[in-house]
Amino acid sequence: MAMADYMSGTGDMGQGTGGYLAGIVIGLPVLDGGRRKAMVGEAQAMQEKALAEVERLKLQIASEVDTALRELQTALQNVQTAKAALKAAEEDERVAKVRYEAGRSVLVEYLDALVALVRAQVNDAQARYELSVTEDKLRRAIGEW
Repeated sequence: MAMADYMSGTGDMGQGTGGYLAGIVIGLPVLDGGRRKAMVGEAQAMQEKALAEVERLKLQIASEVDTALRELQTALQNVQTAKAALKAAEEDERVAKVRYEAGRSVLVEYLDALVALVRAQVNDAQARYELSVTEDKLRRAIGEW
């Protein structure tokens, strides 16, 4: 901060008095009790904490994506297995029905084949549902949802 002043005056003695007054004030926080250093240290600690949190989130996301991919592969295999089992159960039911209608087997054999067909249909539906769920998990893990 700087300031200046000019004074002029007249006195009873007949002498004119006047003059200039100037001053400069400088303020520097030389001794702040370590406050500035503490604030810098605190900011650095907060930055390191934020970076550690980013790394933690990266690892968590990578783990979720990896898990979702493995679950998706398993679900795809389950769908293929269920399809094959359904196809076999449909054929078994068809053969059992033809045999029963031709009088070559009893009703119980046909009903057993029909129960196996229904079970295979349920398994196929369950496998397709689980595939949809795992696809959704993968989309969420990679940030599409």
